[in-house]
Amino acid sequence: MSVPWRWVLAIIAVGVALRWPALSVGFAMDDWAQLAMLDGSDPRARGAFDLFVFAEPASMQLALERGTLPWWTDPELRLAAMRPLSSALVAIDVRLFDHDPRLFHLHSLLWWIAMLLVAARLLWLVLPHRWALLTFALYVADECHGFPLAWLANRNAIVAATFGFAAVIEHVRWREHAIGHVRWTSMLALALSLAAGEYGLCAAAFIVAYELTGERVARLRALTPMLVVLLAWVLLHRLGGYGSFASGAYLDPTREPIAWFVAALQRVPVLLGGFVLALPTGTLALYPDTLALQIGAGVIAIAALAMLLPAVRRGL
Repeated sequence: MSVPWRWVLAIIAVGVALRWPALSVGFAMDDWAQLAMLDGSDPRARGAFDLFVFAEPASMQLALERGTLPWWTDPELRLAAMRPLSSALVAIDVRLFDHDPRLFHLHSLLWWIAMLLVAARLLWLVLPHRWALLTFALYVADECHGFPLAWLANRNAIVAATFGFAAVIEHVRWREHAIGHVRWTSMLALALSLAAGEYGLCAAAFIVAYELTGERVARLRALTPMLVVLLAWVLLHRLGGYGSFASGAYLDPTREPIAWFVAALQRVPVLLGGFVLALPTGTLALYPDTLALQIGAGVIAIAALAMLLPAVRRGL
């Protein structure tokens, strides 16, 4: 049974209508910095592929002297995300649309529509058909889409998800239908997802989750293409000097492993609590006093998932 595209398009149309006000948001925060990087008015002038490199030691002194960063900034601060595809899309926006934010946002909306079409195909492929359409409708309605649609600098999440979903689709097709060449398209899609942003690692996690069942040797062999892409990404990431350091918001496990591990002990339960119990963790992050409550909710969520695991394995 093929995907009911009429229903899918109808749901997307409703989603677009609900998200249409995002076109009038304008530029915000990092958007202004990226525009300044391109026109040279920011001392951290970057090329078209490095607009997500906001801080690194080489340009720190000049940024401090010009006031781009406050004087108390750690001189070793590094906030350098390897997002060449998403960066290039920003540069293309400027080239085509000058500084008209509505057209920038329209570009983001088109990526969002593309992402939803790919997501619908994925859900129809991996879920029972009676649930796939409902799941898709809930996904379109989810509040999580508001931020990347309203904030242009976060478009990278949409682009990464588009190619990430495609990577999972192609991996499943390769494994379940033995279509040999599809593994190469899965690798390409994963590479493009990672080029859009580190969010592509989520697609790799979905692929690993898919391979958690079955014969062990076959699973490891099936993960080899994905591991090749990930290894190449890690090498490029490291050799290019990307990553983070001395930042309270971003933690790079390769540069600050202990701090990353300690933060993970807090953040993983919080994220699971938000996922399972639908807690507004984004809003609660503004209130540090609620951290213990969020971690406790996360522990409950982990226990609930552990209790449900036997039923999931039985296919219930």
